[in-house]
Amino acid sequence: NKNIKFTPKDFDTLHSGARRINILVNGVINYNENGQIFERQFTEYIHLATNKENQFWIQMAIFKLI
Repeated sequence: NKNIKFTPKDFDTLHSGARRINILVNGVINYNENGQIFERQFTEYIHLATNKENQFWIQMAIFKLI
């Protein structure tokens, strides 16, 4: 347990054809490690898919600390 806190700063979405959505999130992550508080930037790409019943699921996700 490192008391992690995510703070999204910006996001973009893009419809990518039939029943697909791309989402890009940028933000800051704060965490405590060995008594020190660290702040790092992060970015996450999420590719959502849906079926004809409008049920969404994450088809792919990439998370990166910058």
